[in-house]
Parts: sequence; C-alpha cells; structure tokens
Amino acid sequence: MKQRALTMLLHSGNSENEDSLLVIRLAEAALKNGYGVNIFLCGNGVYLSKKEQRKKSCEKLTEGYLHHIQDHRLGDRLEKLLTMGANVATLSANEYARGIDALETRKGIRRGDMAHSFCSFLLSSDVLLNFGH
Repeated sequence: MKQRALTMLLHSGNSENEDSLLVIRLAEAALKNGYGVNIFLCGNGVYLSKKEQRKKSCEKLTEGYLHHIQDHRLGDRLEKLLTMGANVATLSANEYARGIDALETRKGIRRGDMAHSFCSFLLSSDVLLNFGH
C-alpha cells in the first residue's frame, strides 16, 4: 500500500505569527503516524531555511525576552524533520527577492521552484495545506 503524503505550503516567517510553528507540529505528528511529509517554503517562509547568524547586539537581550522568542526559533526542529524523513524545499526566487540567497541553507533543504519542486510535491501528495497571511 502506498504511503499517504501531506504537502504543506508555508508563506509565513517564524516570527510573524504561529503558522510556521503549526506546520512544524503538524509535520512532526504526521511523520510519527507514518505519513510522508513535504514542506515547501515560499514568501517569508524561506527564512526558515537559513542557518541562524547571531549578532553581538543579541547578547544584550534579557533572559526573559530570549525565553519568550525561543519558541519561534524553529531551525533545529526543521532539521529534525529532515532526519525523520520529511522533504523540504524553498522557492529560490523568494530567497533572491529577499536578499538571502547567499546565506547558508540548512543541511538537507533543497532550493527549488514552483514548476519542478512544488509540482513534484503535489503529484506525490494526498493532501495540500496552505499556511500564510
């Protein structure tokens, strides 16, 4: 029997709203229940594909504020999804438009496009969920 697959299209970045956190949690649950998972990052969602780069000014943030924003730092959880079998690709044109195409991409995330990457996710999926504002 063919594995059922879920594709999620994420337009929102990790600090805009709860969309990206919801996508991560849904993907974790789906993978644990035997579903295939594809995540396509576009719009501000492409920011999740990049490795975090700290500035010295972040050292001045209070411990309480750092604890508050920790839930929105999803890069490590996204990488864990990859090790669990998820497929993740970005819309490289959106990376270019935001000036982040030269930043280091997290290991296992593919740079892609709508015509090939997104369409191949769709063709292999039973369900498409769209997240973003």
